[in-house]
Amino acid sequence: MRKLILFFAVVFLLIRTNAQTINDYLSVPFPTDLKGSSDGKKIAWIFNDKGSRNIIVAEAPLFQGKNITNFTGDDGVDINSLQFSPNGKQLVFVKGNPANTRGEAANPALLQTSTERTIWIAELSSDSIRKIGAGFYPKFSPDGKTLAYLKQTEIWTTSTDGSKTSERLFTARGSQNSLRWSPDSKKI
Repeated sequence: MRKLILFFAVVFLLIRTNAQTINDYLSVPFPTDLKGSSDGKKIAWIFNDKGSRNIIVAEAPLFQGKNITNFTGDDGVDINSLQFSPNGKQLVFVKGNPANTRGEAANPALLQTSTERTIWIAELSSDSIRKIGAGFYPKFSPDGKTLAYLKQTEIWTTSTDGSKTSERLFTARGSQNSLRWSPDSKKI
């Protein structure tokens, strides 16, 4: 009988020490939104490590990843819409959460700062990023000099080098989507 009790005690301890928790499964890091530059020499992706979302870029020939952002903590704020500029020197992305039917952005961590979607541009040569402003769905012009984006029911543009402030093109009833530039970068 003692041997049987000892056997079950050992089995119980082995199972208990090797048991996986739900936290073990939820904290596995994972990449999403892999994007490539038009020349194929750079790739970018979003890396989620225990809820901390950051952008990593890798360049040919070795394709070793380098952090572009250094956000920390699981704040529930999404990063998406990665897009390289036509020359591959800039990377635009959107940080923030979409609005619900009442116009409120999701704020699962109850942050005291806004979680609305904002557009950012990373200068890959200098590792600097700058905030463009509130908006989503950014699209580089074919010449790479202008960025068009949506902000509520409005279409806005800004220069990619920061030399001009953002400009509202127009407001329209309903919703805007699928921005497309003409090949000469003169029309949207």
